[in-house]
Amino acid sequence: MRNLLRPLLAASIAAPLVAQSFQPGDLYLYSAGYTGGSSSAGAIVKIDPHTGAHTMFVDLVTVSSTADTIAYDPFRDRMIFFGGLVPNHNEVYLADAAGNLTSLGLGVASGPGLGKFAPRGDGIIYFVGHHDPLNFSYFDAANQVHTLMDASGTTPFAFPFGAGAVGRMVHHAQTNSLVCAVFNNLAICPGGTNEAVNLHVLELSSDGSRVVLHTCFQYDVNPGQLGEVPVGLGPGPGGDLLLHVDDNSSATLPRMAVVRPALGDAVPFAWSQVPATSSGTYSQLLGRAIVHDSGADVLRAFAFGESGDGLVIATGTGSPGGHSEAASLIEIAPQAPGFGLSASPGSISVSAGGAQAWGIAFGATHAGEVHLVAGSMTGWTPATPYGGVAIPLVFDAYAVWTLAHQNGPILQSTFGVLDGAGAASASFVLPGGAVPTLVGTTAYHAALALSGAGAVTAATNPVAVTFTP
Repeated sequence: MRNLLRPLLAASIAAPLVAQSFQPGDLYLYSAGYTGGSSSAGAIVKIDPHTGAHTMFVDLVTVSSTADTIAYDPFRDRMIFFGGLVPNHNEVYLADAAGNLTSLGLGVASGPGLGKFAPRGDGIIYFVGHHDPLNFSYFDAANQVHTLMDASGTTPFAFPFGAGAVGRMVHHAQTNSLVCAVFNNLAICPGGTNEAVNLHVLELSSDGSRVVLHTCFQYDVNPGQLGEVPVGLGPGPGGDLLLHVDDNSSATLPRMAVVRPALGDAVPFAWSQVPATSSGTYSQLLGRAIVHDSGADVLRAFAFGESGDGLVIATGTGSPGGHSEAASLIEIAPQAPGFGLSASPGSISVSAGGAQAWGIAFGATHAGEVHLVAGSMTGWTPATPYGGVAIPLVFDAYAVWTLAHQNGPILQSTFGVLDGAGAASASFVLPGGAVPTLVGTTAYHAALALSGAGAVTAATNPVAVTFTP
């Protein structure tokens, strides 16, 4: 089986691929404050989660006052957003990785906005719109608009207070549900209080056209206090979701929570004392929750169980003091549910040593293929082409070393056969005190799937491990 590695080791891998595709791990911030104060202008900003460097992706003349107006659709490999290229007019646009835009024909000069985009991954994108503020709608794969129906299929699904009450919305693939986060005193869960965030789970029919079951539970950040606003909801760790809440206080509170739709609950992920949170997401690449602190104009990263101010990973992404700016933050996640490389923990002490455990998931279509894990000390972008697959690693001396040292004392169980679900487990193990010069550096790894002939058939997202003293 090791003969499959020879083509990879022998290939010329020095020339990087400048891929015209969204790369897993990239962060995108929809901000009203990036081009000045919290005004009608703004931008969509691309952010490197490791360096904090940010660049203009789309320069907007008009931004929506409605939050949660951007999402990434892996089916189209396009970003969908609601914004304006001319004064006083917003439209729904698709954007490719180069920033080229295509209008979907839904626009408005004034009045309620359009957003809460929730791609299902098969061509359907759910949303809440100005044209139908009471009901949920969705684009099909041909970009035609439909109304989400109730279980009977004959009547639009009726949501308490109307669909316009929804603050944030995401599709949860594992339960095939729309999960909606709602401000504390709107669409209150049956038997709930008026001071907690309401989390409505709308289980969908297999074709996505109907709601077949509606359940609800609450998450209370600050019991006894009002003003809890959901400002982020998206994919989280382990197939769950991550919720970000803003309550505009300076107390240290569990403002980040893991939402588990299958269990009908939410549990704290991290505690922050950030009083002005405009948006948030979860970085699969870093294994941390990312908070957009619009008061201090920074992005902060929080590990599981962390408390305090978090780690500043980017600055200058908005307008200092822009507490009320409409903002949304997303990560470009793996391309399909059940696909990707997961890693825990995110750092290893060089002096003490330790291990980062990896979960490899390629899906059942790759069952029986060979897997291996390659690495880079340089970074994960730009990607490197091999056999038509973009491998998200900058190939360097460490990359060659990883290919030559599979299933050793450091790279353990990294080379083998995927099981019937297209999955495997592996780990990176660093002995204590082995390489002191690693302190302060980061290694990146991605998993590859290979056919029996040795052709690379797929590559996962990259994951990072940071080396601390």
